Amino acid sequence: MAKATPFAETARLLLLRPTPEIRDTLFRWLKDPELTRYVGGVRDDDKIVRTVEFVLQSWETVGFGKCILIDKLSAQVVGMAGVTPLEFEKTRVNDLGYLVDAPYAGKGYATEACLEVLKQAFERHKLERVTAWPDARNAASIRIAQKLGLQFVRELNLTYLGMKFEGQHLYEVTRAQWLAKTARD
Repeated sequence: MAKATPFAETARLLLLRPTPEIRDTLFRWLKDPELTRYVGGVRDDDKIVRTVEFVLQSWETVGFGKCILIDKLSAQVVGMAGVTPLEFEKTRVNDLGYLVDAPYAGKGYATEACLEVLKQAFERHKLERVTAWPDARNAASIRIAQKLGLQFVRELNLTYLGMKFEGQHLYEVTRAQWLAKTARD
């Protein structure tokens, strides 16, 4: 297995740049109906291969992207989180995404990882705006977006990477809003 490069660290997590070996884990996650219920559903093999390529390519092209989340205590892979640039409604956006494996859900890993991801996005990479589009039925994901300081913009219905998303909520936060929030916290 190739050695993953550290990107950042939190109290409980190591955030690592993914290596091609993440493929098997992504296949398992993206074939799981429960994990994918709010993120486009179970993917066929071709879409998963494209997803793996997209995750790896983001790091090559812009120097950041989805990170593998490792629990420091158990050394287990608990999920992924990161910001990736993508073309959305004919505009380039920096999209925050997170997925936590079922055994680790509800333990605050997504919020903890995303706080660090946003810090890196705004402070290290000087991004001006980050978006997220949680499914309107996913109350937990919406709470995470709100805890992170993202604000609701509007509802979305779209097709992305061949997957239909209906009832998504577009959230966003600017660097100025993020810096003001972190100064208050």
